Amino acid sequence: MTGIDWLQSLVNYEKRLPSKYSDEAFSTDRYRRLLARLGDPHRCGIPTVQILGTDGKGSTLAFLEELLHLAGKSTCAFISPHLIRVEERFRWNSLPADTSELDRCLEAVRPLAEEGLTYFEALNAAFWLWCGERRPDYVLLETGLGGRLDTTTICHSAVKILTLLDRDHVGLLGGTIPKIAHEKLAALVQGVPTIVGKQSAFLEEEIRKHLEENYVTAIWTSTAARAEIGERTRSHWLARIGSGRYGARWWSLALLGDHQVENFASALCALDALGLHPPDLEDPIAIRPRWQARCQVLEDCRGFSWVLDGSHTALSGQSLRRLLDQVFPSEPRVFLCASSRERFPWCYLRGLARKDDRLILVDYPHPRLWGAVELRESLESEGWSHHPTPTLEILSSEEALAAPWPHRGVVVASGSLYWAGRALAVLSEKGLQGPTD
Repeated sequence: MTGIDWLQSLVNYEKRLPSKYSDEAFSTDRYRRLLARLGDPHRCGIPTVQILGTDGKGSTLAFLEELLHLAGKSTCAFISPHLIRVEERFRWNSLPADTSELDRCLEAVRPLAEEGLTYFEALNAAFWLWCGERRPDYVLLETGLGGRLDTTTICHSAVKILTLLDRDHVGLLGGTIPKIAHEKLAALVQGVPTIVGKQSAFLEEEIRKHLEENYVTAIWTSTAARAEIGERTRSHWLARIGSGRYGARWWSLALLGDHQVENFASALCALDALGLHPPDLEDPIAIRPRWQARCQVLEDCRGFSWVLDGSHTALSGQSLRRLLDQVFPSEPRVFLCASSRERFPWCYLRGLARKDDRLILVDYPHPRLWGAVELRESLESEGWSHHPTPTLEILSSEEALAAPWPHRGVVVASGSLYWAGRALAVLSEKGLQGPTD
């Protein structure tokens, strides 16, 4: 059995969540003991940035990677989940680790693991061993579930970034946004500056109160990095942003959407907090993160467009809707949507699809996702058809990706990163590429 085979045999909460969010199911003590047996590889002295929140964590990480590379720095980054291959979770200067590297690090973890170690914990421990081999200038960590009990919170961060908070994992973290926010905010600590990205007006006062009561130094992007958007296209967003000690510059961002400008502003403020600054290049500075299935546009040989987006919360669905209205204002839209069981598909889909759009619920076999028939029944029981909403259709994932879609319009695969990753794999095999590829 290889290290990767062993990894696949472990309890994996990305496939089946526990019934309760507790110290037993998410044991930081178990993880700390494992790190100690490995020689505490996380205490390596490499400046580390932890990124937590609900929406935009991975995109913010990818932006910060690119900014650090422009500043001449190397990076190791940990992300989750992966889209196609588990090797994607370990990123060296934005590129996935070699299979042999991942396997070797997992093999080193395996003999020291306690019974009950989870998939995520094993990967985190192996990641720190990998960082010890690579010795990057900076380590970037995308938080998994919550924050208070997440393994990435064990690290000694130089800077933390809090992205937009929204309803997520409601069965575990709590049924309200304030309860969910409490679990995530608990990872922010005194002595570590925190970049706070754009937040809903509903939560902003509560976040400010928590940070003040816990003496957390907060840098709010709403005042530290004001943005002006100059151009929106299918290939890039042009925005003028400055941060901290450095003046505003024009940036060409390959991750599309006004919400991605907010994520980039957080990354720019984090760069400033690390004591670094953008390079002295002519405007606009191109930022092209290797980050897929986030408002990603692919086109076939006819020029027909697909949009792949792993959004799944109500606010992220609204952001995707705004992007489509801006870039595809008049084209017919077909939505191919899946949904995780612990999320609110009603809120997500209502904010995403117009009445005249086609809305297809995709039956993609993943243990965390609703079955399409069951999802339709649930939506109808909540009164879906009593509102100005599209009729709910159903297709299997194979049918959805093989269907002869019309020559004009856009097909959007969204609602889950697991589903968006599958769509990306199939469409890439068919040779579809983005406008800038």
